[in-house]
Amino acid sequence: MSARPRAPRWLATDLTEGRSRPPLTRRRVVEAALRLVDEEGLDALTFRKLASELDTSPMAPYSYVQNKEELLDLMLDLILGEVDLTAPPHYDWIARLRSMFRSYHSVLTAHPGMAKVYSEHVKIGPNGLRAIDHALSVLREASFPRAAAVNAFFALFNYTIGFEQIGAVNPVGQRLGGEELDDDVPEQVHRFFSALPPGEIANIVAVAPYLTGAKSRRRFEYGLDLILAGLRAQHADRLERRTTRPSDPGSDE
Repeated sequence: MSARPRAPRWLATDLTEGRSRPPLTRRRVVEAALRLVDEEGLDALTFRKLASELDTSPMAPYSYVQNKEELLDLMLDLILGEVDLTAPPHYDWIARLRSMFRSYHSVLTAHPGMAKVYSEHVKIGPNGLRAIDHALSVLREASFPRAAAVNAFFALFNYTIGFEQIGAVNPVGQRLGGEELDDDVPEQVHRFFSALPPGEIANIVAVAPYLTGAKSRRRFEYGLDLILAGLRAQHADRLERRTTRPSDPGSDE
């Protein structure tokens, strides 16, 4: 039977903080790793590069983190501490969730390499737990049943993470068959959608001026508002059904 993996030593338990400053702490190692990923991307993260960033020996970071997997867990939890969970007291549950997930989106945008970590596997740290519990608290205070609250949370969470995992769309760089440019066809079609002749993609040609900014803030907020509007309508219908057809008090429906 394989040994159970050891839980990461989360940064909140870094007992070396607050003492006379040592050459390294876990927090300094994790913050340096995050700077490296922010500047050069996730693929650039190696312990050799990290040691260079910290101006120390290649083996030194291993005294503070077990391996790269633990380092990524700590980095992810560190940025989740930047998510703003506060909201004005007059906000309703929709506005509170919008505020939280807009902040979450901003944090992931500020650290673009970190969304990729979710495509593998992660351990949930203290800041991650606080964020999850906050979202569930907002939903349950709005009278969402337990199962519905979890479904709503995952709809918002998965959308936010998935949005940040979308890569940039690169130009095709070559027109089909080297045909002459058609002045009536938008430039975006020639650059990005030339894998088929314009006559075969009439709808793309028609809306081409708007097919930009796939990862823009306005695109994210449009999708977020759609999800929240759907949750509001679904929840209102659920509350109405409760009043006309009371369910079992112990039900999660």
